[in-house]
Amino acid sequence: MGWNRAFTGIVMAGLVAGLAGCSSDMTDTSKTTVDTALASPETGAVVYDIGLLSAQSKPDAAFKTVPAADSEGVIYGNNPLTVQFNNCQSRPTDEDDDLKFTYDFDGDGAVDAFGHCRWDNTYTAPAIAHVCVSDRRGNDVCRDWEIRPGSITAPPDPNNRPTASAPSGFISCPSFDSQISLLLTDPDGEAISWTATVTNGTLLSAASGGPVASGTRVNHTLRGNPGSAVVFRLTLVDAKGLPSIPTRALGPISLSVCGAGASIEFWY
Repeated sequence: MGWNRAFTGIVMAGLVAGLAGCSSDMTDTSKTTVDTALASPETGAVVYDIGLLSAQSKPDAAFKTVPAADSEGVIYGNNPLTVQFNNCQSRPTDEDDDLKFTYDFDGDGAVDAFGHCRWDNTYTAPAIAHVCVSDRRGNDVCRDWEIRPGSITAPPDPNNRPTASAPSGFISCPSFDSQISLLLTDPDGEAISWTATVTNGTLLSAASGGPVASGTRVNHTLRGNPGSAVVFRLTLVDAKGLPSIPTRALGPISLSVCGAGASIEFWY
């Protein structure tokens, strides 16, 4: 019995020393503490109360958003701006562990939503969103996002360009004075500005103007050179900066009465 007690004490002491030695090599993963030695009332063996405190690794959190944030963690978009927070690729350290997800959409310190790994929220004003991924041991990994709605505008639709149509016009000879009345319209109802040019002639009306409301009629007057091919061109730009693409709409109109080889064409 005495030999057994001595052997047990040696084994326990060695176990404590071994655990203490392992602890020094695993500073980042575990810590061993040894409390006061106690004598077992049954065997008399020395028993050590060993407390092994594990510092669990944090979850492998994956934070994604749609729209994606920039390098500063700022999310931009039109107002109202709907942001999707997606943490579904996060993984726990222990495969048997469960993760929970919490969302503080306005950064006021209160949890606004929890449970699902993916959540949407719509913003109409700037805010700081605080999103956390946690395991059952209370290890948290959190990230903040700065939300800035209304900071960008959608690119203009390239198909919604301003256009002009010609309700009326006249050409007189032999002076070769011409006038064309153009109706300016924009598919989006945007205001329109214009620039007019004349080749082989003189523009008698304004070379540019606007912005005017969509649906406005504008008159352009020019004087050609008898015997020359005169070209009138009108380019429009809407309030978004989207320009028209002038195409030949009228002509070339032969004006032999105004001089040999005389003609005129209109591009708008």
